[in-house]
Amino acid sequence: MHEDLDDAAMDACVIGGGQRAEHYEMAVYATLVAWARVMGHDQAADLLEQNLDAEKAADEKLNDLAEGGINREAADVAHPRRERETRSRSTSIRAHSGRRERASVMDRRRRRKS
Repeated sequence: MHEDLDDAAMDACVIGGGQRAEHYEMAVYATLVAWARVMGHDQAADLLEQNLDAEKAADEKLNDLAEGGINREAADVAHPRRERETRSRSTSIRAHSGRRERASVMDRRRRRKS
């Protein structure tokens, strides 16, 4: 936390650290659920599974935050030129896809006429 990072990068790092902790907790709870079931402790397994579900939900929230723009914002700050290249590339890909789709439509029309 004492690194000299901009706010977006710091947010991305905090989210990444939180997800690392959630993944560790999910692995632990999944193991405990499996052991409890094997030993016939179904009530304990059910309770542990509730904890596992809570950890999964926390991980999903963190993932939504990261994918909702925080990771992109951090990347754009760190590599502003890359952002422009990515935008340019995605525009080019969309244009290419559109041409391919139009060509496919034209091919179908030609086949119908023959």
